[in-house]
Amino acid sequence: MSNSTKHGVKGRVYLTPEQVLLAARQFGCARVVYNHLLNFSQTRYSHNKTKTSPAQRSLELTRIKTALPWLREVSAPSLQQTGRALDTAYRNWFDSLMGKRPDKVKPPRFKKKSNRQSARFTRNSFRFKNGVLSLSKIGAIPIVWHRRVSGEPSPICGHEHQDVQLLQWKKVVSGVVASSLVGGTVKAPHSPKAFEPL
Repeated sequence: MSNSTKHGVKGRVYLTPEQVLLAARQFGCARVVYNHLLNFSQTRYSHNKTKTSPAQRSLELTRIKTALPWLREVSAPSLQQTGRALDTAYRNWFDSLMGKRPDKVKPPRFKKKSNRQSARFTRNSFRFKNGVLSLSKIGAIPIVWHRRVSGEPSPICGHEHQDVQLLQWKKVVSGVVASSLVGGTVKAPHSPKAFEPL
C-alpha cells in the first residue's frame, strides 16, 4: 500500500503586460480547442450515434491547427492537454452513467469566455529553475512561495481569475508528494512576506 500524501503550496507570480497578453492568448486558444472538439464529438454522435475516441479527437486537433494558423502561436503541448481534459470529462461522465462512480457527473459543457479560463502545460513545455518558471510561448515568470518547496514538477495548469492571471502548479516530490501552486502578483520579488492571500 502506498504512503503517498498530497499537500498544496501557494505562491505568486509576476506577469509583464506582454505576458498577460500571451497568457490570455493561450487561455483563449485552449477554450476554442476545447469547444471545437466538444462540438466535433457531439456532431458525430448526433449524425451516426457513434462515440468519438480520444485518438479521433487528437486527429481533429491536428486538422484544425492547420485550418487555423493562429493556433500555432501558442504552446502546442498545452493544446494537446486541452484535448485530454475533454477525454477525461467524457470518461468521468460515462463512468457515472454506468455506475462506476459514487457521484453523479454531468456531461462535458462548452466553456464560456466569461468563465475562469485555464491552460495546462506539460513537462516538455515549461522549466523551473532558481525560483523562475519558464512557460513555452510566454516566457520566464518569477515565483514567490509562501513556504519551502522541493522536487521535480509535473504538469502545471494556468488559471485566469478576474483581472489577475493565476497559475496552478501540480508537482511530484520524489514520485510521492503532489503539490499545487496558485499565483498572481506580488509586492516585492522573492520575498515570502510578499505573499498575500487571493
